Amino acid sequence: MKTINQEQFLLERIVSLEIQQRTQSQQLKIQFHESLQLLNPFSIIKSSLIEIDTVPEIKNVVLKGMVNLTSYYLAKNPVYGIFQRPINRLLGKVITTVVNKFKSKE
Repeated sequence: MKTINQEQFLLERIVSLEIQQRTQSQQLKIQFHESLQLLNPFSIIKSSLIEIDTVPEIKNVVLKGMVNLTSYYLAKNPVYGIFQRPINRLLGKVITTVVNKFKSKE
């Protein structure tokens, strides 16, 4: 009589542990996919940009850096290469002057 009850108890316990194992496995899979989403480069960049948007000091530094890079790019590469006709050269120098004045104000 004891063996039947013990066997039944063991079977119930095995079923209970299997159910627990399945639920833990599903939770682990969900956590793994969430971790993958957080480690996705796009998500990292997105969260960084959200942080930059909330802190004004960082926003100013990034804006100044972008203006400096843009002014360097405009001053060195395409402005003199594209504007080769006299009117276009004049326009290129005006654009360069405006960008440099904007850069110097910051």
